[in-house]
Amino acid sequence: MPADFRLSDGMDHVFWLLFGLTALALSTSYAFTAIAKRLARRWRILDHPDGVRKLHTQATPLMGGVAIFCSLLLTLLVARSTGILSSLFSAWDDRTVIGLLCSAGLFCLLGLYDDKKSIPARYKFLGHIVCSIPFAVAAQSIHSFHFFGIELELGMWSVVATIFWLVACANAINLLDGLDGLATVIGLTTTVSVTAMGMINGQLGIVVCALICTASIAGFLPHNWPPAKIFLGDSGSLTIGFLAGALSMAASFKSAAGLTLVLPIVCMSIPIFDTTLAILRRKLRGRKMSDADREHIHHRLQDRGDTRSRIVLTIGALSLLMATSSIASVYYKNDWIAALACVSLLGVVTAKGYFGSQEMRLLRLYWQILGSVLQDARCLLRSRIQISDRDENEPGNWQQSWQDACNWLSAHDGASMTFTLSQPGQNQGRVIASWKSESTPIESHTSDMIEYSRRLDSDRIATLEAGGVNVTRLSNSVVLFESFDSICRQFPADSSVEITPHLQGRRAA
Repeated sequence: MPADFRLSDGMDHVFWLLFGLTALALSTSYAFTAIAKRLARRWRILDHPDGVRKLHTQATPLMGGVAIFCSLLLTLLVARSTGILSSLFSAWDDRTVIGLLCSAGLFCLLGLYDDKKSIPARYKFLGHIVCSIPFAVAAQSIHSFHFFGIELELGMWSVVATIFWLVACANAINLLDGLDGLATVIGLTTTVSVTAMGMINGQLGIVVCALICTASIAGFLPHNWPPAKIFLGDSGSLTIGFLAGALSMAASFKSAAGLTLVLPIVCMSIPIFDTTLAILRRKLRGRKMSDADREHIHHRLQDRGDTRSRIVLTIGALSLLMATSSIASVYYKNDWIAALACVSLLGVVTAKGYFGSQEMRLLRLYWQILGSVLQDARCLLRSRIQISDRDENEPGNWQQSWQDACNWLSAHDGASMTFTLSQPGQNQGRVIASWKSESTPIESHTSDMIEYSRRLDSDRIATLEAGGVNVTRLSNSVVLFESFDSICRQFPADSSVEITPHLQGRRAA
């Protein structure tokens, strides 16, 4: 079949066969889902409400992904066994289709086991990598990226890049699967856009696979629409995420091995953006990636009072707009259309506060704290160098260490400081040195007090008290401690040595 063949150039019976395959996938998916509901209850593969994140009212079956995969498998086998359609797979040979089915089946089985037994996050992630390998090896690997005219050769990393993309897409849909029908609708819009992109490019094998995937997902949707009678479960969200990633990648190849990076990212932009924000949010809060929360886009819309159906329609409309921009980019052969549409839409929903605003707040807070930490680090580094230099050049000169501490405290708006010696068990010690600021208000002398104590030997305990110190700055506490430590290390070891009491620290100029 010629490379420039289009469906519109073909025979009528091809259309009817495609129509028949679509109807077969749609009907079998609907029927298999009804069977999966009963089997899930019998095998106790159910999602139980917890009143926190899982707000459904009763235990709900989790085998939706199995129904979708079985429908996909059956219909693709029928399509491949049809002699007239065999030529349509010239772009996608048997090896690629087998790789697609193997990876999808592995994702489905892994997700099903996780739904039943719950797999630890690290092993689950390794499982995702293993599941992606059959398709990554069998299909056309990403040997280079095309990004707005810039080409990046991957060489030996081509299979790794393909696996990374597939795992990322599977997890993006999986993380977003927190509301009835949401992941199903996003998967549906992605496969519809891939079907259209394949038709424009004449990638007829991709058209057949994407069309069958679309019908298989659509047949499940009536059971999953709010209020859902069955959930996708990990078996479904991982499978749909993988299929969306694999098909959008395959439909975006410009040449024998070059992938235009913009189109698959735009097709999957809603789940990718939501997942990126989730990773950012959890990292900034010091939480694990596997720790679930209620701050995804659908949770934000729920908190605004929207119904579940309206939320699914809203996010589905956003996903459809992204998909439409990808189709327009393919039709007009201009990646900027999809990129600008994607950035504009995401910018609008972020500005409206639908999602992204919380993460931006955390990011601003992070940079503010990071700036403060770097400033503290510079202060600590400078202080440590000065103390080390003085200890080396003037060993035993504790008075100079005291004077430097007074100068530092005065420069940082401190109020007072005293250095005392006491014996173990003694409540009040002997004041060895003291300093008071002439410009700081009296009340500051007793506010924000900081105290350090250290045993010099068996008979003496040294104590440093400083008032008016900004204790919220880590560097202030550490610098004072290091100054106190320097004074103690250089203080005379002989307890019989007479020390002139009340050594006054001079006010720094």
